[in-house]
Amino acid sequence: MSQIKLIHRSVDLYPGSPQERLYSLLKAAAQQTEIGISRQGQTTGRRAWPFDFEAVKEFREVNTYHSTCIETKTAATVGLGFKGEKDADGPGGDSRVSEILDPLCDISWQDVITSAVEDFWEVGNGFIEVVRDESGTISGLHHLQATRIFIYLEEIPDRHFEVLGETDYQAQKFARFGDLDSFRERFPEIENPSEIIHLRRPSSIDRYYGYPDWLAAAAGIDLSKALHQYLYDFFINRGVPEFMLFLLGQKLDKEDWDAITESLDAGIGKGKSHKSLAINLDNPEVKIQLEKLMADGKAGDAQMFSDMSNALALEIVSAHRTPPLLAGILIPGKLGATNELPNALMAFQALAIGPAQQTIQTILGCTLGRTELSGLNLSFKDFRMWTVTEEIDVGQADTVGRMREPLPEAQARGRDVGAGLLD
Repeated sequence: MSQIKLIHRSVDLYPGSPQERLYSLLKAAAQQTEIGISRQGQTTGRRAWPFDFEAVKEFREVNTYHSTCIETKTAATVGLGFKGEKDADGPGGDSRVSEILDPLCDISWQDVITSAVEDFWEVGNGFIEVVRDESGTISGLHHLQATRIFIYLEEIPDRHFEVLGETDYQAQKFARFGDLDSFRERFPEIENPSEIIHLRRPSSIDRYYGYPDWLAAAAGIDLSKALHQYLYDFFINRGVPEFMLFLLGQKLDKEDWDAITESLDAGIGKGKSHKSLAINLDNPEVKIQLEKLMADGKAGDAQMFSDMSNALALEIVSAHRTPPLLAGILIPGKLGATNELPNALMAFQALAIGPAQQTIQTILGCTLGRTELSGLNLSFKDFRMWTVTEEIDVGQADTVGRMREPLPEAQARGRDVGAGLLD
């Protein structure tokens, strides 16, 4: 009796992503300062991340809405630039910050701060390397990837950073910004050490590392990955075979059988479905019997994908506190009214972006903005950032959304949309 073994092929849509516990909570500790050292104590040694930064980074590659939210929050935070004293006309112009810091960067200060703030939103921690020359003058500013940096706790109140190399992963010791003189005394063997400015997103979960606001959506992102994998497998014919072909009456020659199986295999894979097959057998004793095992259309799966995808998208966006419209989600009905975007922008700026801008401005103002530490002619006020609501006139946007005529027609009539709605 001949036996036929059906091999169901599968291609992993998201290879290399371990499905393990995403993050673990650590013991509580308190931030050390030079003003009144905490009596809670600290355990010396390398401080572990509160969750796996590298695993979290992979989410950007597997979920559209999560990636869009990270990009949107980064752009809304620092994408419009810094105000300074020169930039009085609005976002997009030159500021004192860019004028002074651009020469210290490989590309620009905007490039460095954007990369650091992207890490700030993605893993709750952004890092900037500060390089000084032999005279102590700042000569370089560089972005450091958050996945290569650990905080190393020494005896209270000292600590420094360990930075893994890009190739050999050998840890190098970097000082905290403003702690360079003390660091050199503790580690005299290190020549020309760099300093690090840590953009930490404040959180009560960990004393030393920041924490992102969206990690509650981790399960939803994983489920979304599984949903895409399920349908992806369908298109490469994985799971229940679509049909079983029986040739009854007589065993075919190996050459004929190989030709049939080769023709069937040609229909496996993306873009190869709905193919036709013609077989001409000159043996009248052979009968062909085809049994279909899979239902036609997969309409149920399509509806399931649509419903679950929409629900998961809203869950992910909610965790990010990003307006659905900014993530590419259109909500029908009253919630998706024409005035929804202006209202959402104001709430988004006030409750999500504004506090982050204040945090980052404070950190930069207390480091690069302190002349006695940086030697730069910058102040705290120079690091004020432009906001989305200053770039977009929400009143005008609301008027355009409520207008009963298209904007080009209104402008052609000479209407001033900034004056509000007509009576």
